[in-house]
Amino acid sequence: MNIKLIFRLVLFVTLINTDLDCVAQHHQGACTPARPLSSLVRDLKFAASGIQHPARPGSGLGFPQTYSRQQSLIPLYDTVYFWSWDTTLIGWQADADRRVVNFLYDANNNQISYTQQTKSGLQWTNYQKEDMTYDLSNNLLSQTQLTWDGVSWVNQIRGFWTYDSFHNILTTLTQSWNANTWTNGNSHTYTYNSNNNVITHQQQYWYLGVWENFLLESYSYNSLDSLQSLLVKEWYGTYWEFSSLDTFVYDVNNNRIYALNVLWNGFAWENYSRANWTYNANQQRSGVIIELWDVGSWTNFYKQTYTYDINNHVIGLLEEHWNAGWILSFLSTYIYDVNNNLTELDFQRQENGSWVNYYQSRTYYSVSNLLISQVGLYWDVSGTTIDSGDSSHISMHVFNTGLNDRSALEMEYSIFPNPCTESFSLRAMLNDITKLELYNVMGERLFEESIDKGSKPGSVNMSGYADGVYLLKVYSEKGAVSVRILHNDRW
Repeated sequence: MNIKLIFRLVLFVTLINTDLDCVAQHHQGACTPARPLSSLVRDLKFAASGIQHPARPGSGLGFPQTYSRQQSLIPLYDTVYFWSWDTTLIGWQADADRRVVNFLYDANNNQISYTQQTKSGLQWTNYQKEDMTYDLSNNLLSQTQLTWDGVSWVNQIRGFWTYDSFHNILTTLTQSWNANTWTNGNSHTYTYNSNNNVITHQQQYWYLGVWENFLLESYSYNSLDSLQSLLVKEWYGTYWEFSSLDTFVYDVNNNRIYALNVLWNGFAWENYSRANWTYNANQQRSGVIIELWDVGSWTNFYKQTYTYDINNHVIGLLEEHWNAGWILSFLSTYIYDVNNNLTELDFQRQENGSWVNYYQSRTYYSVSNLLISQVGLYWDVSGTTIDSGDSSHISMHVFNTGLNDRSALEMEYSIFPNPCTESFSLRAMLNDITKLELYNVMGERLFEESIDKGSKPGSVNMSGYADGVYLLKVYSEKGAVSVRILHNDRW
């Protein structure tokens, strides 16, 4: 198998886990589509050449900030300290070795700046700085990354975004700082249909002073706004050539149950890979099997199996690969507290018939359900000794969003599933919802949607967003409440 096919093989796994339904939802301006196979392969080539892509608004810029489920509080960071694992002491270093300070926010609580520092001896030294600007709708307009040269801040890379009236991203531009001037890197341009679904995405890169075409993606949707096909073309100097085509099939509940990926050989489409999903009685994903096309027939390649608790939380993810039979590969185990916060994750690999520790994380919350500390640890090859890790502690103050905080009102609305993998639905006792707003962990509003009186809101797709915590504001004739949503694409 040549290297290009290996890339495609690995990236198909990524594709089916992150999904492309991000492009099928209303008003998700901060959500750019996940890359199809051919585009992902090219992105790897870009990375190797040093050309960088702009970060997406709402995709984890800054530092994770979570919200209180009951009190509608937005945490505004003051400082974040980090400790590293000391392999000599077999424990955490006595003093923090990294920190983030100088958090600044605008009047709308958008994060506009922060500074990263490292410690040498007793002295804290500047390392990196991020500056952001926003428009009147709280959409991220620009982000600039600077590094400290010992005397002053030096530009490194920056990104720009433009939006339409529905907060959909229209263009992105990345530039890097070279020889005391900004140099274009690459750009993305999007168009949308009347339902605010992305229908085209064109990528270009800057070469010898001019923009060169690179990729062109075209999307189509079914009547429920779920992604039905994705056609990718690549630029060959003077014309667009087919590259790959992904098609999707859904069941009566609009759950994706089948995906087929074919590649263009220059004359015709050829099968390459496909995926089949299954769901349980609660319409939660219970498993997926990926197959590859090999010498005229489909061959098993990779499988995931999910388990849930009585609260519909994912508590287990089992991964297997095919080798004349299904072979156990990895096991992820999740634990939640009484407030439905994900507090523990253990990731293990299979070796010689036994599960061996690989990675574990622990997350701690305040009494108001605000994240205050995270710990991540990696084990050595034997799985018996921790050989590296990071620990963080957050100091913050909070901002009350002003939403009504009445348990009776909150009980009228529920999110299902929560945590979610691809999308969630809002269930209401009465059809009295007037507006929805979704915020990311930095307090940025990702989209706003008005609901006609008597109508029910549709599902909200999260597959294009970074894993983490989001806040959904639900407005009705009775007032407004906030609901916290936990999103993880791996589930």
